Amino acid sequence: MKILVPVDFSGNSTHAAGQAILWAEKRKAEVTFLYVSQVLSPTGSVMYGVSVETEAEHLASRSAELKAEMDKVFAELGVQADPERYTCKAVNNAVNSTGIVEYARSWGADIIVMGNRGESNISTMLLGRTTTAVLDKAEIPVCTIPVGSIRADWRNVAIGTDLVTVEQDIAIAAPFIGRLDDKFDLVYVSPVFPEKVEMAEFSPQKLLAALHEQTGLAFNWVNVVTEVENDITGGLQQYVEKHNPDLLVMFYTRRNWFEKLINASYTKQMLFNNKVAVLSFKRSPKIAGV
Repeated sequence: MKILVPVDFSGNSTHAAGQAILWAEKRKAEVTFLYVSQVLSPTGSVMYGVSVETEAEHLASRSAELKAEMDKVFAELGVQADPERYTCKAVNNAVNSTGIVEYARSWGADIIVMGNRGESNISTMLLGRTTTAVLDKAEIPVCTIPVGSIRADWRNVAIGTDLVTVEQDIAIAAPFIGRLDDKFDLVYVSPVFPEKVEMAEFSPQKLLAALHEQTGLAFNWVNVVTEVENDITGGLQQYVEKHNPDLLVMFYTRRNWFEKLINASYTKQMLFNNKVAVLSFKRSPKIAGV
């Protein structure tokens, strides 16, 4: 597995890097810590005797700074950094999210791990915007880490579902979360109107049996009932508060601008208003039925 970890030197991003290191150690994964920098070229004439940093020099300097910062994170965790598996890289791009997604594609990353936004200062607010943009642009899973939450591993996994494409969703997620000794809760929030699945005819036992046959994993059924209809975010937060999972898995579809205007994504609401790591998978339009 290849894990890409964007770092902007904020506490939020270095915290996410620490979480990625712990997960990578459990899976012997490769990790690249990435810093996206905009290299400005001088315009007009340059005074004689004044040295101008080249793009290569600038990126080499930022890579060295990034390595020094990550060395501190490794030391705090008590983890020995294997140079064969851990790399620090700086790239030039005027748009952070574009730089992240393009490097993920060129490196062949399997997953992006990054901090979600904080609420106290400009740097973490900007990080939140970058995280949102990466979700929109990336074709691979994105895992967001809240400040203050760090787990040695994910053993208790919650999977939010609307039941519409649950078997296809689980098939996509299984390679990332599927270990036979982990605990998996399939979480459905109700009431929903209009119903996407006829709940009067729905059998949780049949679904769990089908998923077990498909993946070899044992799932538990959890139905969270909210006071008002369609309170998906509130229901999932209610579940998180009660069960304290290590990881919440969600699925989302890229929507057009009008849909974004009238209906905020439940996945993005959970990313930025949550106390647990959220692993987000983007559905293809074909799977999502759009």
